[in-house]
Amino acid sequence: FHAVRAPHRGMTARNDTTLARCWMCERALTLAREIGDREAEAYQLSNLAVHASELGDRELAMARYEASLAVAREAGSPSPMVLALHNLAIEDWEHDEHATAMGRLEEALGLSREHSMGWALPCVLAGMGSTALNLGDPSRAIGHYRESIGLAQARGNLGDVIDGIEGMARVAAATGQEADAARIFGATATMREALPYPRPPGEVARFEAVVGGMREALGVAGFDAAWAEGRALSEEAAIATALAVGAKAPAREAASDRLAPWHGLTERELEVLRLLAVARSNREIGDALLISPATAARHVANIYAKIDVDSCVEATAFAHRRKLIWQKKPPT
Repeated sequence: FHAVRAPHRGMTARNDTTLARCWMCERALTLAREIGDREAEAYQLSNLAVHASELGDRELAMARYEASLAVAREAGSPSPMVLALHNLAIEDWEHDEHATAMGRLEEALGLSREHSMGWALPCVLAGMGSTALNLGDPSRAIGHYRESIGLAQARGNLGDVIDGIEGMARVAAATGQEADAARIFGATATMREALPYPRPPGEVARFEAVVGGMREALGVAGFDAAWAEGRALSEEAAIATALAVGAKAPAREAASDRLAPWHGLTERELEVLRLLAVARSNREIGDALLISPATAARHVANIYAKIDVDSCVEATAFAHRRKLIWQKKPPT
Protein backbone atom coordinates (compact mmCIF):
# COMPACT_ATOMS: atom_id res chain seq x y z
CA PHE A 1 0.00 0.00 0.00
CA HIS A 2 1.35 3.41 -0.98
CA ALA A 3 0.01 6.13 1.29
CA VAL A 4 -1.13 9.47 -0.09
CA ARG A 5 1.31 12.14 0.97
CA ALA A 6 0.10 14.62 3.56
CA PRO A 7 1.15 18.27 3.27
CA HIS A 8 4.36 18.99 5.14
CA ARG A 9 5.89 22.13 3.68
CA GLY A 10 9.07 23.32 5.36
CA MET A 11 10.79 19.97 5.96
CA THR A 12 14.21 20.73 4.48
CA ALA A 13 16.59 19.02 6.90
CA ARG A 14 18.66 16.29 5.23
CA ASN A 15 18.35 13.47 7.74
CA ASP A 16 19.69 9.95 7.54
CA THR A 17 16.25 8.33 7.60
CA THR A 18 15.02 10.24 4.55
CA LEU A 19 18.21 9.58 2.63
CA ALA A 20 18.10 5.87 3.49
CA ARG A 21 14.49 5.62 2.28
CA CYS A 22 15.50 7.44 -0.89
CA TRP A 23 18.30 4.93 -1.57
CA MET A 24 15.90 2.00 -1.09
CA CYS A 25 13.35 3.55 -3.45
CA GLU A 26 16.04 4.14 -6.06
CA ARG A 27 16.97 0.45 -5.86
CA ALA A 28 13.29 -0.52 -6.12
CA LEU A 29 12.90 1.77 -9.16
CA THR A 30 15.86 0.09 -10.86
CA LEU A 31 14.41 -3.36 -10.19
CA ALA A 32 10.96 -2.32 -11.43
CA ARG A 33 12.48 -1.13 -14.68
CA GLU A 34 14.59 -4.28 -15.04
CA ILE A 35 11.55 -6.56 -14.79
CA GLY A 36 9.27 -4.24 -16.78
CA ASP A 37 6.77 -3.60 -13.95
CA ARG A 38 5.41 -0.22 -15.05
CA GLU A 39 3.00 0.17 -12.13
CA ALA A 40 5.80 -0.42 -9.61
CA GLU A 41 7.95 2.04 -11.56
CA ALA A 42 5.24 4.70 -11.25
CA TYR A 43 4.90 4.11 -7.51
CA GLN A 44 8.64 4.36 -6.89
CA LEU A 45 8.87 7.59 -8.89
CA SER A 46 6.15 9.01 -6.65
CA ASN A 47 7.99 7.80 -3.54
CA LEU A 48 11.19 9.45 -4.75
CA ALA A 49 9.23 12.65 -5.41
CA VAL A 50 8.04 12.66 -1.79
CA HIS A 51 11.65 12.35 -0.61
CA ALA A 52 12.73 15.21 -2.90
CA SER A 53 9.96 17.37 -1.45
CA GLU A 54 11.02 16.48 2.10
CA LEU A 55 14.56 17.53 1.23
CA GLY A 56 13.36 20.89 -0.09
CA ASP A 57 13.83 20.28 -3.82
CA ARG A 58 10.45 21.19 -5.28
CA GLU A 59 11.69 21.22 -8.89
CA LEU A 60 12.91 17.63 -8.62
CA ALA A 61 9.76 16.58 -6.75
CA MET A 62 7.50 18.01 -9.46
CA ALA A 63 9.56 16.36 -12.20
CA ARG A 64 9.34 12.97 -10.51
CA TYR A 65 5.60 13.28 -9.87
CA GLU A 66 5.07 14.21 -13.53
CA ALA A 67 7.21 11.26 -14.59
CA SER A 68 5.22 8.95 -12.31
CA LEU A 69 1.98 10.24 -13.78
CA ALA A 70 3.23 9.72 -17.34
CA VAL A 71 4.33 6.14 -16.63
CA ALA A 72 1.03 5.36 -14.86
CA ARG A 73 -0.96 6.75 -17.81
CA GLU A 74 1.06 4.63 -20.26
CA ALA A 75 0.52 1.55 -18.10
CA GLY A 76 -3.19 2.27 -17.62
CA SER A 77 -2.74 2.00 -13.82
CA PRO A 78 -5.29 4.21 -12.03
CA SER A 79 -3.96 3.90 -8.47
CA PRO A 80 -0.52 5.46 -9.10
CA MET A 81 -2.23 8.01 -11.35
CA VAL A 82 -4.42 9.14 -8.47
CA LEU A 83 -1.45 9.17 -6.11
CA ALA A 84 0.64 11.34 -8.45
CA LEU A 85 -2.25 13.71 -9.19
CA HIS A 86 -3.01 14.13 -5.49
CA ASN A 87 0.60 14.82 -4.61
CA LEU A 88 1.07 17.22 -7.51
CA ALA A 89 -2.01 19.05 -6.24
CA ILE A 90 -0.42 19.33 -2.80
CA GLU A 91 2.67 20.92 -4.33
CA ASP A 92 0.43 23.33 -6.26
CA TRP A 93 -1.63 24.10 -3.15
CA GLU A 94 1.45 24.81 -1.06
CA HIS A 95 2.60 27.35 -3.66
CA ASP A 96 -0.80 29.08 -3.97
CA GLU A 97 -1.58 27.58 -7.39
CA HIS A 98 -5.05 26.66 -6.24
CA ALA A 99 -6.85 26.55 -9.59
CA THR A 100 -4.22 24.14 -10.94
CA ALA A 101 -4.51 22.05 -7.78
CA MET A 102 -8.28 21.82 -8.17
CA GLY A 103 -7.96 20.60 -11.77
CA ARG A 104 -5.65 17.78 -10.70
CA LEU A 105 -7.89 16.82 -7.80
CA GLU A 106 -10.97 16.74 -10.01
CA GLU A 107 -9.20 14.29 -12.31
CA ALA A 108 -8.10 12.22 -9.31
CA LEU A 109 -11.67 12.20 -8.01
CA GLY A 110 -13.05 11.00 -11.33
CA LEU A 111 -10.53 8.16 -11.50
CA SER A 112 -11.17 7.20 -7.87
CA ARG A 113 -14.91 6.96 -8.47
CA GLU A 114 -14.57 5.14 -11.79
CA HIS A 115 -12.27 2.48 -10.32
CA SER A 116 -13.94 2.21 -6.89
CA MET A 117 -10.80 3.38 -5.07
CA GLY A 118 -12.39 3.89 -1.67
CA TRP A 119 -9.01 4.32 0.03
CA ALA A 120 -8.34 7.50 -1.98
CA LEU A 121 -11.74 9.21 -2.01
CA PRO A 122 -11.79 10.75 1.52
CA CYS A 123 -8.31 12.22 1.09
CA VAL A 124 -8.96 13.58 -2.41
CA LEU A 125 -12.26 15.11 -1.33
CA ALA A 126 -10.67 16.73 1.74
CA GLY A 127 -8.02 18.20 -0.55
CA MET A 128 -10.74 19.59 -2.80
CA GLY A 129 -12.42 21.09 0.26
CA SER A 130 -9.23 22.86 1.31
CA THR A 131 -8.63 24.08 -2.23
CA ALA A 132 -12.20 25.36 -2.62
CA LEU A 133 -11.84 27.27 0.64
CA ASN A 134 -8.61 28.85 -0.59
CA LEU A 135 -10.40 29.79 -3.79
CA GLY A 136 -13.00 31.65 -1.72
CA ASP A 137 -15.87 29.16 -2.07
CA PRO A 138 -16.82 27.90 1.42
CA SER A 139 -20.11 26.40 0.18
CA ARG A 140 -18.28 24.12 -2.22
CA ALA A 141 -15.71 23.32 0.47
CA ILE A 142 -18.49 22.19 2.82
CA GLY A 143 -19.86 19.77 0.23
CA HIS A 144 -16.49 18.16 -0.31
CA TYR A 145 -15.70 17.93 3.40
CA ARG A 146 -19.08 16.42 4.24
CA GLU A 147 -18.67 13.68 1.64
CA SER A 148 -15.10 13.04 2.79
CA ILE A 149 -16.23 12.62 6.40
CA GLY A 150 -19.03 10.23 5.45
CA LEU A 151 -16.77 8.02 3.35
CA ALA A 152 -14.04 8.03 5.99
CA GLN A 153 -16.58 6.97 8.64
CA ALA A 154 -17.79 4.15 6.42
CA ARG A 155 -14.23 2.89 6.02
CA GLY A 156 -13.46 3.30 9.71
CA ASN A 157 -10.44 5.50 8.95
CA LEU A 158 -10.23 7.90 11.89
CA GLY A 159 -7.28 9.81 10.43
CA ASP A 160 -9.34 10.78 7.37
CA VAL A 161 -12.29 11.63 9.63
CA ILE A 162 -10.07 14.01 11.58
CA ASP A 163 -8.86 15.67 8.38
CA GLY A 164 -12.43 16.15 7.20
CA ILE A 165 -13.82 17.62 10.39
CA GLU A 166 -10.80 19.90 10.78
CA GLY A 167 -11.58 21.14 7.29
CA MET A 168 -15.08 22.01 8.50
CA ALA A 169 -13.46 23.81 11.45
CA ARG A 170 -11.52 25.97 9.02
CA VAL A 171 -14.76 26.75 7.19
CA ALA A 172 -16.29 27.73 10.53
CA ALA A 173 -13.34 29.99 11.34
CA ALA A 174 -13.64 31.65 7.92
CA THR A 175 -17.40 32.24 8.15
CA GLY A 176 -17.76 33.82 11.60
CA GLN A 177 -18.33 30.60 13.59
CA GLU A 178 -15.17 30.83 15.66
CA ALA A 179 -16.61 29.19 18.78
CA ASP A 180 -17.65 26.09 16.82
CA ALA A 181 -14.25 26.05 15.13
CA ALA A 182 -12.51 26.12 18.52
CA ARG A 183 -14.71 23.28 19.80
CA ILE A 184 -13.95 21.14 16.75
CA PHE A 185 -10.22 21.75 16.97
CA GLY A 186 -10.35 20.98 20.69
CA ALA A 187 -12.09 17.70 19.92
CA THR A 188 -9.59 16.73 17.23
CA ALA A 189 -6.71 17.53 19.59
CA THR A 190 -8.04 14.77 21.85
CA MET A 191 -8.63 12.46 18.89
CA ARG A 192 -5.11 13.02 17.55
CA GLU A 193 -3.59 12.19 20.92
CA ALA A 194 -5.60 8.99 21.26
CA LEU A 195 -4.82 7.64 17.78
CA PRO A 196 -1.98 9.00 17.75
CA TYR A 197 -2.14 11.18 14.66
CA PRO A 198 0.28 14.12 14.89
CA ARG A 199 -0.23 17.15 12.73
CA PRO A 200 2.17 17.20 9.73
CA PRO A 201 5.02 19.68 10.37
CA GLY A 202 4.12 21.80 7.36
CA GLU A 203 0.59 22.24 8.67
CA VAL A 204 1.60 23.59 12.07
CA ALA A 205 2.14 27.21 10.97
CA ARG A 206 -1.19 27.33 9.12
CA PHE A 207 -2.99 25.78 12.06
CA GLU A 208 -1.45 28.26 14.50
CA ALA A 209 -2.47 31.17 12.26
CA VAL A 210 -6.09 29.99 12.20
CA VAL A 211 -6.05 29.46 15.98
CA GLY A 212 -4.59 32.94 16.45
CA GLY A 213 -7.51 34.40 14.53
CA MET A 214 -10.06 32.47 16.60
CA ARG A 215 -8.39 33.50 19.86
CA GLU A 216 -8.51 37.15 18.88
CA ALA A 217 -12.15 36.93 17.78
CA LEU A 218 -13.33 35.10 20.91
CA GLY A 219 -10.93 36.54 23.47
CA VAL A 220 -8.57 34.31 25.39
CA ALA A 221 -11.17 33.23 27.95
CA GLY A 222 -13.82 32.52 25.31
CA PHE A 223 -11.41 30.59 23.15
CA ASP A 224 -10.11 28.52 26.07
CA ALA A 225 -13.66 27.69 27.19
CA ALA A 226 -14.73 26.58 23.71
CA TRP A 227 -11.53 24.55 23.28
CA ALA A 228 -12.10 22.83 26.64
CA GLU A 229 -15.69 22.00 25.64
CA GLY A 230 -14.38 20.44 22.44
CA ARG A 231 -11.78 18.39 24.30
CA ALA A 232 -14.62 16.76 26.24
CA LEU A 233 -16.70 15.85 23.16
CA SER A 234 -17.07 12.26 22.02
CA GLU A 235 -16.05 11.38 18.47
CA GLU A 236 -19.71 11.26 17.44
CA ALA A 237 -20.43 14.66 18.99
CA ALA A 238 -17.36 16.17 17.32
CA ILE A 239 -18.52 14.91 13.93
CA ALA A 240 -22.03 16.23 14.54
CA THR A 241 -20.63 19.64 15.50
CA ALA A 242 -18.54 19.70 12.33
CA LEU A 243 -21.43 18.71 10.08
CA ALA A 244 -23.60 21.40 11.65
CA VAL A 245 -21.20 24.03 10.34
CA GLY A 246 -22.68 23.49 6.90
CA ALA A 247 -26.15 24.42 8.10
CA LYS A 248 -24.90 27.58 9.80
CA ALA A 249 -22.48 28.85 7.16
CA PRO A 250 -23.79 31.95 5.40
CA ALA A 251 -24.43 31.89 1.68
CA ARG A 252 -21.77 33.34 -0.55
CA GLU A 253 -21.67 37.08 -0.18
CA ALA A 254 -23.65 39.28 -2.48
CA ALA A 255 -21.73 41.56 -4.80
CA SER A 256 -22.51 44.59 -2.63
CA ASP A 257 -21.03 42.80 0.39
CA ARG A 258 -17.81 42.07 -1.47
CA LEU A 259 -17.22 45.80 -1.89
CA ALA A 260 -16.30 46.10 1.80
CA PRO A 261 -13.53 48.48 2.90
CA TRP A 262 -10.05 47.20 2.15
CA HIS A 263 -8.40 49.17 4.97
CA GLY A 264 -6.23 51.10 2.55
CA LEU A 265 -4.43 48.01 1.28
CA THR A 266 -3.36 47.89 -2.35
CA GLU A 267 -4.02 44.82 -4.49
CA ARG A 268 -0.34 43.84 -4.17
CA GLU A 269 -0.54 44.21 -0.36
CA LEU A 270 -3.58 41.93 -0.32
CA GLU A 271 -1.54 39.33 -2.22
CA VAL A 272 1.27 39.66 0.31
CA LEU A 273 -1.20 39.38 3.19
CA ARG A 274 -2.57 36.09 1.83
CA LEU A 275 0.96 34.69 1.72
CA LEU A 276 1.66 35.95 5.23
CA ALA A 277 -1.43 34.08 6.38
CA VAL A 278 0.13 30.77 5.33
CA ALA A 279 3.37 31.59 7.17
CA ARG A 280 5.49 32.51 4.16
CA SER A 281 8.80 34.27 4.78
CA ASN A 282 9.78 37.48 2.97
CA ARG A 283 11.96 35.42 0.62
CA GLU A 284 9.11 32.99 -0.12
CA ILE A 285 6.71 35.90 -0.69
CA GLY A 286 9.23 37.43 -3.07
CA ASP A 287 9.64 34.17 -4.98
CA ALA A 288 5.87 33.71 -5.28
CA LEU A 289 5.23 37.28 -6.49
CA LEU A 290 8.46 37.72 -8.50
CA ILE A 291 9.70 40.56 -6.31
CA SER A 292 12.80 40.88 -4.15
CA PRO A 293 12.77 39.89 -0.45
CA ALA A 294 13.46 43.54 0.42
CA THR A 295 10.40 44.66 -1.55
CA ALA A 296 8.34 41.96 0.13
CA ALA A 297 9.55 43.20 3.53
CA ARG A 298 8.48 46.76 2.66
CA HIS A 299 5.02 45.51 1.70
CA VAL A 300 4.78 43.64 5.01
CA ALA A 301 5.79 46.76 6.94
CA ASN A 302 3.17 48.81 5.07
CA ILE A 303 0.49 46.21 5.83
CA TYR A 304 1.34 46.22 9.54
CA ALA A 305 1.14 50.01 9.62
CA LYS A 306 -2.16 50.21 7.74
CA ILE A 307 -4.01 47.62 9.84
CA ASP A 308 -2.20 48.51 13.09
CA VAL A 309 -0.65 45.15 13.97
CA ASP A 310 2.85 44.13 15.04
CA SER A 311 3.21 40.51 13.94
CA CYS A 312 2.35 37.92 11.31
CA VAL A 313 -0.04 36.20 13.73
CA GLU A 314 -1.93 39.44 14.37
CA ALA A 315 -2.04 40.24 10.64
CA THR A 316 -3.37 36.75 9.88
CA ALA A 317 -6.03 37.04 12.56
CA PHE A 318 -7.09 40.44 11.18
CA ALA A 319 -7.27 39.03 7.64
CA HIS A 320 -9.38 36.06 8.70
CA ARG A 321 -11.70 38.24 10.78
CA ARG A 322 -12.23 40.70 7.89
CA LYS A 323 -12.33 37.84 5.34
CA LEU A 324 -9.60 39.53 3.30
CA ILE A 325 -7.93 36.17 2.60
CA TRP A 326 -10.85 34.73 0.68
CA GLN A 327 -11.59 37.68 -1.61
CA LYS A 328 -9.88 39.74 -4.26
CA LYS A 329 -9.95 43.49 -4.27
CA PRO A 330 -12.71 44.72 -6.56
CA PRO A 331 -11.77 46.94 -9.50
CA THR A 332 -11.81 50.67 -8.80
